[in-house]
Parts: sequence; C-alpha cells; structure tokens
Amino acid sequence: MGCGYKACSVIVLLVVALSVGQNFPPKNSNPIDAETVSRWGQKFGTDLWHSLSQATRRESIQQQYETNPNLNVDEVDGFVLVRAMAAEVQIMMQHKIDAIKRIMELAENIALDHKYDKERGARLAEGRYHYVNAKKLNVLPEGDAGGSGEFDRYLSQYRSPEDEYYAPGYSRLNLNANPHFSGIPVNTSRSSVHVPTNVFDGEPKVINAIDWSKKLDDTFRDNYERDPSLSWQYFGSSTGFLRQYPAIKWLTYEDDPDMYDARMRDWYIKSAASSKDLVILLDTSGSMTGLRKEIAKHVVLNIMETLGEDDFLTILTFSDETRPLVPCFTDADGEPELVQATTENIAEFTEAVNNIETEEIANFTAALTSAFSLLEKYSLKSRSGKLGANCNRAIMLVTDGVPYKFQTIFQEFNEPEKKVRMFTYLIGREISDLEAAKWMACTNKGYFTHVTTLAEVKEQVLKYIPVMARPLVLLREQHPVRWTGVYADIEDPKTSRWLWNIRERARQKRRTENYRKIIAMQRDKDLQPTEEGESGQQIAALEKLTRLHDKKQMENFLTYGKWDLKDADIEKLNKEEERKERLVREIIDAKVEKWSIPPKQLSLAFREAQGKDGSFKGYKLMTSVSIPVYNKKNHTNYTESIRVSDKKKVDKVKKVRIAELLGVAGTDVPIAQIEKLIPPYKLGVNGYSFAVNNNGYILYHPDLRPMISRYGTFQEILKPNYNSVDLSEVELVYNQRVDEPRLNDSTLYQMRREMVDQKDGISRLTVKVHMDDMKRVTIREQDYFYHNISNTPFTLGIVFPNKYGKYRVVGGLEVNDPQNRQPGNGPAANLAGDRWKLHPDWVYCEYNYGGQSGKMFDNPETNMVHFLNRLEEEKNQFDWGQSRVRPLPKCQGNGAYTPDCTKSAGIPTAGKDSHFCDKELVQALILDAQITKVFEEKTSRRDSDNLFNIFGIKLSFVATRSGLTRWEEHKPPPSPNDPGYEEETPYDPDNPKEPHFSEVNNEATDEVWYKRAVEYHYNNPQSFVFSVPFDIGDKRPTQVTATHAIFKGKGSRKAPAAVVGVQIDYEKFRDTFMLVANKDNALSCNDNTIECYVLDNNGFVVISEDKLNTGKFFGEIDGTVLNSLVQNNVFKKIKVYDYQAICLESADDGSPASMMLTPFRLLSSLFNWIIGHIAFTIIRLELHHLWNPDWTYSFPQSNDPNVVFDGDYYAYDEYTPNEAAAEGPTSEDSSLEEEELHDPYNSHDDELVNEYMMKDGGPIPILEMTYINKTQPKPCDKEVYLYELQETVLEKMGRPLQGILRNCHDSKCERPFTVTLIPNTNLILVAADTTCPCYSARITVSPTKVDYGPVNETMYCEKLKTNLYRKRPHHCVPYHAQVN
Repeated sequence: MGCGYKACSVIVLLVVALSVGQNFPPKNSNPIDAETVSRWGQKFGTDLWHSLSQATRRESIQQQYETNPNLNVDEVDGFVLVRAMAAEVQIMMQHKIDAIKRIMELAENIALDHKYDKERGARLAEGRYHYVNAKKLNVLPEGDAGGSGEFDRYLSQYRSPEDEYYAPGYSRLNLNANPHFSGIPVNTSRSSVHVPTNVFDGEPKVINAIDWSKKLDDTFRDNYERDPSLSWQYFGSSTGFLRQYPAIKWLTYEDDPDMYDARMRDWYIKSAASSKDLVILLDTSGSMTGLRKEIAKHVVLNIMETLGEDDFLTILTFSDETRPLVPCFTDADGEPELVQATTENIAEFTEAVNNIETEEIANFTAALTSAFSLLEKYSLKSRSGKLGANCNRAIMLVTDGVPYKFQTIFQEFNEPEKKVRMFTYLIGREISDLEAAKWMACTNKGYFTHVTTLAEVKEQVLKYIPVMARPLVLLREQHPVRWTGVYADIEDPKTSRWLWNIRERARQKRRTENYRKIIAMQRDKDLQPTEEGESGQQIAALEKLTRLHDKKQMENFLTYGKWDLKDADIEKLNKEEERKERLVREIIDAKVEKWSIPPKQLSLAFREAQGKDGSFKGYKLMTSVSIPVYNKKNHTNYTESIRVSDKKKVDKVKKVRIAELLGVAGTDVPIAQIEKLIPPYKLGVNGYSFAVNNNGYILYHPDLRPMISRYGTFQEILKPNYNSVDLSEVELVYNQRVDEPRLNDSTLYQMRREMVDQKDGISRLTVKVHMDDMKRVTIREQDYFYHNISNTPFTLGIVFPNKYGKYRVVGGLEVNDPQNRQPGNGPAANLAGDRWKLHPDWVYCEYNYGGQSGKMFDNPETNMVHFLNRLEEEKNQFDWGQSRVRPLPKCQGNGAYTPDCTKSAGIPTAGKDSHFCDKELVQALILDAQITKVFEEKTSRRDSDNLFNIFGIKLSFVATRSGLTRWEEHKPPPSPNDPGYEEETPYDPDNPKEPHFSEVNNEATDEVWYKRAVEYHYNNPQSFVFSVPFDIGDKRPTQVTATHAIFKGKGSRKAPAAVVGVQIDYEKFRDTFMLVANKDNALSCNDNTIECYVLDNNGFVVISEDKLNTGKFFGEIDGTVLNSLVQNNVFKKIKVYDYQAICLESADDGSPASMMLTPFRLLSSLFNWIIGHIAFTIIRLELHHLWNPDWTYSFPQSNDPNVVFDGDYYAYDEYTPNEAAAEGPTSEDSSLEEEELHDPYNSHDDELVNEYMMKDGGPIPILEMTYINKTQPKPCDKEVYLYELQETVLEKMGRPLQGILRNCHDSKCERPFTVTLIPNTNLILVAADTTCPCYSARITVSPTKVDYGPVNETMYCEKLKTNLYRKRPHHCVPYHAQVN
C-alpha cells in the first residue's frame, strides 16, 4: 500500500516538526555524524574564502577604496535628486514639443498656399513626377547578377530611359548607418514617404498632399540641427501616407506583410480627436451571413484598432434582443458597462467578435435605446467622478440594412444638442435603400459609410476620425499636444499575432516531419523477404514497429524524433533546449540596445538588407509626442451640375464650409533617451528609476518585460499587454499577514494615486524583488521619491534600497590637476590592453551627431579611448561639453521661457563636432581604472598559477561603480591540439556556443551577480556568493561564478564601490568538495548510503553526486527535506506573483458543441469522420503512393476539441524533405533518402505492418496525435513560491541542524539528514540518508496560473474591467457650434 504525494507530505511534515533537533537514535537507518558534516562545511568554506580572496585581490582592492583620498561616502537626498532629474527630462521633452509645433505651423501654411493639381497622379504613373517612396528606395532588380557596387545597380527614375536600371517611381540615395537612429542607415538631408498597402498614391488628394509636404524637409533638418537628441520626425497625413525624417528604406522582409498605417497608430489617434466613449452596435440577425458577416467583423476589429487607453467602449450585439458581446463586461444587474480600451480588453472583444453567431430578426429600437441609455448613464457617472472618457460620445452601427429612421428615439435621447454622434456602416453590395442609414449619421453629426468588400474596410472605417476631429479643427488656435504610452517602434501590433502563428506552424511542421518518418519506416526496405529468412536488420525493423503501440513512445517520437526515450533522456533534451535558449537570449541581449526589441528574423551578425555593415540594433521602446495639423481654409469650392432644361446643364460653383484635419505631426522620444537624463550610476546598485502616465501605466520600469520568451526563437514577439502594465503590477508589496493576488495595499495605491495626479512625494514600501528569470527572490525595504514632469502626463520616480541606497561612493581623479599627472601615465594609460569593458548603456562621452565619418565607433571602449586621448592631448583646454540637455530658449517677445511659449526663437545649433562628456562619471572611471590596475599585476599574487590549478579558476574579474569591468584569464588560449578544439564558426542559433565572459557580463552594476553580492553583504560581509547556470544539465564544461562586494565606509554609513569575482571550472570545483567530504570518520559523500547536496541561498543545487542535478531546484529532487527546512525556518517560502505572465491557451475555432446548432454542421462532421477513416485505411494500405506521395499530409481535422490543424499551411510543397531533415529533430532510425518516400506499394510490407499494428488489438493512434494543440498567447496572472535562506536561524543554533523523516514509507524505515552552513559563502550542505526510500514530494519553481477558486472566471473578468484610479487628459473638445 502506498500514499499520494500530498498525503505523504502531510505525514512527513508532522513527523519532521517533532523530530528535528531531538537527540535520539534513529531506527533502521544509518546515523549521520553532524560534527563530521560540519567539519566538511567549515573546511570547504574556509579554503574557498582564502583562495578566492587571493585570486581576486580582494584585500588589495578593498584597501585602496578605503584609503584613497579622492573618495568619500556621501549621503544622497533622494527627493532633491528626483526633482533635478525631472526638471532635465521636462526640458528635453519641451524641446520635442517645440519641434513638432514648428512642423505643424509650417505644414498648415504650405498647405494653405499649395496649388491643387488633379493631373499630378497621372504624371506620377507616366514617370513625369517623382517622390522618394521608402518602399522603392535602393531596390535591386529581380535576378540581380551582382557586378559593380550595389548603389550603381539600384533601380531609379533618374536614369536614362534606355538604362537597364531605369524604373519609374524608384529612387536611390546614399544611406549611412547612424547609431542615433538604432544603427539604421539613413539620409539626414531629406525625408522619405511610406504609403500603406491599401492606399493608392496616384489618387489626386494623396499625391497632392505628398507634394506639398516635401517642403517640411527644411524644418525637419533645422529641428535636428538645433536638438541633436531629436529622434524620428514625421507627418502622418489624413490621406494615409507617412513622411518621415531622416529618409530610410522601409524595413521589410520577404515573408513579412507591410501592415503599417500611420492613421492606426496611437500617436495619430490621440491627436486627431479627443478621447471618446464608444458603443458599437453589431447586427447579428439572420441576414448577416457569409461575406456580410465577415465584412462586419472586420469593420468592428478595425474600429477597435483606432482606440487607445484614454478611450472607453463596449460592443452590443442585437437581433431580436440586445446583448453585451462579452458577458464579462456587465454590472451586477447584468447591464452592459463601458470598459477602458486596453490591449487586454480589446483582445477579449476580438475573440468574441470572431465567434459571433447570427440568428433571428434585428430589433433596432431596442438596440438604439440600449446604446443611448448606456452613454447617458456614463455621462452622469463621469460627473460623479466615476469611469468613462467624459468627452466625445458616439454610437457605431454596423448592419446590412436600416429599415426606418427611428426619429422618435433620436428626438428622445439626442435632441437638441446632439451630444452623441452617430456613425453608420452599411454592409453588402445588394443594398438599394441607403436613405435611413444616411439620415441617422448625417443628422447626428456623424458619417455614413457603405462597405462592400473586405479590401476597403480599413479606409472606410478611418473616415470617422476626421469627423470626430471637427470641433478641434474649427477652434483653429487650439493645438493640444498629446503623449502616448510606451510602445515598440515596429510595423504594427498585429505583427506579433502573425509571428506567433508562424511559430505554431513551425511547431506543427516539425511534428509532421517526424510522422512522415514513421510512415516511411513502415515501408522500410529491410522488411523485404529473403531466401535465407528474416535477417537481423529485418528483426530490428520489426522491433521498431512494435513501438507504435506505445502511445507514450509515439508521442515522444513525434515531439523529439527519437525512440526509447526515458524520463531522464527527455529531461536532458529539455535542459539542452533551455541551455540553447539561455545562450541565444544572452547573445541577443548583448547585441541589442537596452529598451529595444530584437529585429525580426534576427541574425546575430546583424547583416541587414539595408545595413550591410551590421549596424541595426533593434526597434526601440518609446513614447511619442504629437500635435494635430489643420486646414486653415474655412471654405472650399466645388462644382455642381444643375439641369436648367431637358437638354442643358449648367456648372455652378458653390462655397462650402469645411473643417479638415490635414494630419498629425510628431516625433519619438526613446525610453533610452529619457534614461540618459537619469544616470543609473547616481542611483546606485539595486536603485532604479521608473515613470508612470495619467492612467497609472508604467512608461518604463526595470521589471517591464515586454517580450514573450521561452517559446522558441521568435524573441521579437511582444506580449499582448506589454503597453498597459500598471505600477501596482510591478511593485510587489510584501505583507506577512496577507498573501493573495492583487492585494490592495494602501501605501502603494496612495503613492500611485499621487503619481497619477502628478503630485510630488516620498514613500516607503517593503517589496518582493525577483531576479534571474523569476527564480530567485529577496525581501527588500525601499524608499520611493517621485516628482511630476511638467507639460507631460508623466511622473518620474526613483527608488533606493533602504539599507544602503541613501549612501553613495563619490569622487574621481581630476586629470587636469598637476598632482595627478605623471609622465607617460595619461588618462588612457590605466586602460591599456583589451581586457576591459564599459557598461554599454551608460553615456560617458558621445558626439551629438555620431553618424558622421570619424565619429562612429565599434564599441563603447574605442569611443572612450578616443575621448581619453583627446583629454590627454588637450589637457586644460578640453571641453567637457554642454549639459546632458540643452537649455530652453527664450520666447519671442516674452523674454524668459514659459509653458505657453508657442514659438521658440534664437536657438543656436549644437554644431556638427559638438560632444558631451559626463565629467563626474569619466573621472570616477579613471580613478576606478587606476585602483583596479593592480588586477593585471601578476607580482601582486603569490603562487598564483598553483592556486588557479587547484581550484580550477579560469578567470577572475572586477566590476566597479563606474561601470568598468576588467578581467584576467587563467587559462592558455585554445590550441588546435586541445581536445574538443573547434575553429571559430559563424553563429548558429540551433547550436550556440558559450560566449566569453566579457561578451555577456559587461553591465557591471546591472549584472545579477553584482546585485546579489551587494545584497548578500548584509547577511554576511565576509562571504562570496556562488551560482551555477540553472539549465546546466549534463553539458560540460561549465563554470561556477563566485562574487564578493567591496564596500567603503563603516557602520551604517557605507556604500558599495565594486564587486570582485571568479569563474571556476565546475568539475574542479566539485572534485575539490568531494575530496574534502571523503572518508572522514567512516563517513563519505561518495558512499551509496548518503547523498550530499550543496545548495545556494535560494535552494538551487550547486554540487551533487548526480551531475544531472546541478542547477536544479532542490525541491525537484527532494521536496520532502526542503519542506522540513521550511517548517523549521531554514528557508523562507515567499509567494511571488507575475502580473505580466502569458498563458498559452488553446486556439479553438469554436466549441465542438456548436455543431448541434444546425443539422448541416452535424452532417459536415459525419462526412469528415468518414473521410478520415477512409484516409487512414488508404495510408495503412499504402495506396496513396499511386497518385500523390504527399497526400499523406492532407488529413481532415480531428474532432478532438484540443487538436487544431492549420491545413492551409502544412502543404509540403512549401519545403523539400532535405530542408525538413535539416530543420527538424533527427535520429539514427529516421535517416531517409528522397527516393525511398516514393517506393511503390509492396504487399509484403503491408502484411507485416498489419501484423504489428494490430498486435495489441488496435490501430496506431497516429492521426490525432500528429496535430499540435495550437495555442495563442493570452495575458494571465501566475504565481510561484520561491525560497530564501535564513542564515541567522542556523547561526543562532550554533550547530548543524539534524532531522529524521519517519513514517515516510511502507517499510516504516527512517531517514535522517543533517544541514550545516558553509562559512564565508551563501551555501549550505545537506547530507541525507539514502537507505530509506522515502516518498518525496516534488516542488518546482515553475510559475503556474493563479487559480482564483470556483469563481476564477469572474475574478479574471473583474480584473479586466476594473480600472484603477486614472486622470483624464487635459484637453477635451467634444463640441463646436458650427458642427452640424
């Protein structure tokens, strides 16, 4: 008789709670001498401390930081610091506002003076007119054979028509990689134009707007010369095109659809119209079927794409009854509610729209009444401070026909002010009566649209935006400046969904390839009969077929492409995938700038189609500031033909009042640009900055994780909710008494409210801080300081750890001081050689216009050496440059600057050769370089070579407060004669190599090992902090990393100055421990009777006898012992919530139960079932070879609701078997030649297959198993218990902890164990008996979806529709008397 894990763990815990620490002899078990185990720990820890101290020169570096006269420990006033930083950010952002105002003013004036030419489009088509089309820029002809330089082969209109490279509409420009623009090749002399796929550039309104807007180039250039920090500038036209400066070739990929449309971007929508409350009425009556239904769905989806976080909406479906589309979005009485248009809520609406069903007859009276009533209710709510945009209000009616005008309803709810606009979208070609729908829209300040095809949906939907903008346009002088939340500068939000579908298809492709191998195996030539009887090969082949009966074997082969996999084998394969993923992620992170998104189809050589010099650094996370551009004309003329007789018409010119939105002007502010003004070195290690907007969403925060990871190589896939992460979702408050998800902590929410209201303040929170991909955790008390950023919706915050954050090591070497100058020892002398790195994201020195020749550097180190050499040459004449941000100019006529300044004057240009150097940071760097130069002096260490060999120390390093990292190698460079030597090869994402330490550990104070060393200093200042990779598995070689924090100061007034550390060969490290723990008093870790584990302070295995356990969480190996340690307070169990998590939910195409709604679906399902069985029979009989060898892959979809198959993609004409073999998993059992797949049918094969297939009474369960469970990423909450060692508990005991597990097995045996601290480390040693086979609980640190209980769906729903406190945008213009 056995017991389940949960039952057993309860018994074990009760027993352990009574047994730990008691001194009585165990029964039926081997005693573990606690004193012996303690001696092992003492010796191992002491030896490590002395050896690593010598290896890292810990004492020497510590002494130099303590005694250097140029260094002090100063107290930092957090509020004074954040106020100064907020002021600098505000000035920088005001420069951006001023730049877009200049663009706006010029655009309105040149549009007013422009002469409209209706023939310009025709001339464009004939090649007699030209503009720089970003999609037709620097394009090589098809079948380009190479030859001369690429520039000479680009297609261009500016060639002789006889030239082979002549092509109307095409341009060629010199594009140079510019680090200021993410390394993208640009031309700063002019702009380029992007025209969306669905817009025809030859249409007169479009081409005329393109023509007049080219005059913006002068202002674009002038803005950039005045403000070198200015990013992309652009003008998005209401006709659809985007003019962008500087000119670029539009980034496209061969299989990447261009879905970008500026009018759908948040910066355009926010400026084009004020925020709005929106009710969409979707007709789901019986007539809305087929194409009408699809068009209607696309109309609704496109409307939602034009909404932002300041808008509120709901969707009501109506037939005979009016219902909320999403049942979740209702109040307690079941009445519909408006919800904020966040990405999560839009996703819920989108999913529901895709699943609508049509039935019954449309009841327009009930639908219109419900919509007006809801908007009226929300208007009242808004006055009382409740939710809603409380600005523009509109109803969007999507239907295939309006029978009446329903005037009484409009008179009751919308007369006389007509505060609710009405937009009608009439769907379908066959509609003849449009009058009622037109009347509804035109009488109620809206717009009528007739949508007949899917292709025109977007253009027709976008027509509502300029109508909503009319009140703003008519005010003329008011140009509200609007800021967006954070977003990624990529083509379109839909791209992420598209990339995810590619990921799923690739998964299915690999699985189907493995199935193809199984089919081919059934026709193995080795099964052919011979005269001598069955050969050994035949027997082996037949044994392969017997595996087909084992569903687990089949599943493993389909997944991994290998047979006979045991659990340990699968674990190894999974660990190897995790290791590859970690390496790829580390390499990508090292290549891509901070706050950037890796480019799609990332090649780590970064050899872009546009930038062959390998310069592109990824898409930036940013915010944008924009302003509307109006047509200054009050009236326009149009010609109307009037019939004066039966035979005569007269053209009459009429003047019409207009209120036209020309477009929106804007510029981007990368998050990295904001962080430049908040230097991390001023915040100290484990300090950080963040910002929130008027909705409480973070603009940036160190815990913002916008990318989906751990799901294949598509690292550029953005999370659906990456831009609507709330402050309360990243600051995880620790509460000892209550530990539940989304806890309403009063202190946090008060701070959040004040930041939303842009108030200044100070707060203190105790929070849970997770590290290392949410595998480690610590509890930290932190001080928060925040200050508003004027003229923006943002508030800036900075955070200091309470223990050590308010003190900072300050000081540097003043190189111009004669006392610090020595002959031959200039500023760069202490940074000789190539064994040093600088923090890649910190600004030490930079040229304001870094894209110029001679001012571009391959890395931060060569850039720094360049400026240090200048410093040495120019001495006292060296100009440190202006401040990080240029001062604001004076206003014309006003003197001093004011926020109301509409036009700046007299801004001097920065100068092409201008630069900026952070004097404080550079001088600190020079001093740190001088102090750590001892690191390269071999004479400073005694017997170093022997020391390194004994402990296997491969590399020692030091990282400092100034972002400097330097290292010393203790192994010879690789030689071709070395075992396992491999020549340098190009990067292979399927088989990445372990990068050198310096490539992925160059961020100094931002590295996890640096942060952990500083944090652990307060647990034990005389210690090294050890760690091994989590995904090590059985891969060798690997390294153990050990670090120690160097503090300056005494008592509570001290601060971290540096961290020293080593990387140790794991095998040597493990062997050293085993030598210590071998045969001491007849006890040894090498005995089979005990198992020894060395764990780090978060419970991960650093050393184990079983090498596969290395890097694992101890709970996965022996959760029972871990539970007992938690019960006795050795480890603290801390629950951490992830509110940015992604759950992979089944991408169902509808519920299986829905087939019962109609007999046609039932007949269709029956037909598919019959066809499926016919297909299975044909495959078994190998008949498919008679007409099409690829027919194997055209099975009908299974009826299993958990099985989804995308039949449109997996046609095997898309790739060859050779490509498949190269791409998917392979095994020695499945190497097939192409011709083998086309062998004719063989009856002997079929008989053998039948025999083995039916041997156990059933066919191979292959059809359904081949299909993947197709998924889609959805935001969700996850939780995980993480663990932290409580060293003081063991220290207070003064001896090892002893425990006994009783009643943990049917045999009634007992299992003793001993735990002891390893001094001077963050490690403990656990020695446990192995002779008693106790049942062990399994504890993981893998996050799981939060189970909110029986009402979990209701709880999730409440989370979606519950909006925390927010502040409405300042500008709201919903009404103008002249709008009719």
